Amino acid sequence: MFALALEVMGSVPRRETDFSIPSQAEAGFMESCYCAFETMDAEASSTLASTPDITMTRQQLLDLYFMDARAKLIDLAAFFDRVDRGEGEADFRLAALKQAISELSRSEAGRAERVLLSLSDLTVEPIAKAPGKGAVGAFHR
Repeated sequence: MFALALEVMGSVPRRETDFSIPSQAEAGFMESCYCAFETMDAEASSTLASTPDITMTRQQLLDLYFMDARAKLIDLAAFFDRVDRGEGEADFRLAALKQAISELSRSEAGRAERVLLSLSDLTVEPIAKAPGKGAVGAFHR
């Protein structure tokens, strides 16, 4: 929100040294923007919650989402090309991603859930020590 308020005011910091402490007037403006955005979010949530399900046709869904899906697919293809050009052995994540992608060709509903589950750690017992600093996006089976 802070960056958005700064952008509205025309003073988005380009690098850390460009940042300056806002004046009292600017701070007040940013606070009012933040409050307005919170109000809009709350209003949008309540409107969506009270709106009945509206079913779109396949044509409407394609019109709305096709270009986004196309771009993601091209990005994924470029990622695989880069990995193929890389040297060394791939780890478990590449196999997990390929397995998840295979779920997309199945015709039954629930693809998103199956993709997510294929990349998830489904174990329920905690481990004694984490193998690294954070999540890696796929579970080593």
